[in-house]
Amino acid sequence: MSNVRLPGAYHDLLKKLRTGRFVQGLTQADLARRARLTQPTLSRIEAGTRPVNVLELYALCEALQLPFIELVSQFAVEMHRESP
Repeated sequence: MSNVRLPGAYHDLLKKLRTGRFVQGLTQADLARRARLTQPTLSRIEAGTRPVNVLELYALCEALQLPFIELVSQFAVEMHRESP
């Protein structure tokens, strides 16, 4: 994924996940355990070097108590704005 230019909406989504983790005072290892991911996987997701799939995103939202539907809806709106 490093050769692909990621849309700003995707970066915003990742930032919301990282912010949620920081606000709750969780380490990557803590969040990874809650979401049933490995810490290296979460690290790559947060860095934008590995795409997050919908099941992982749902698990991360559940672990962080973030509203999945709202997060995905905001992402869709931002992607639409970025479309030519």
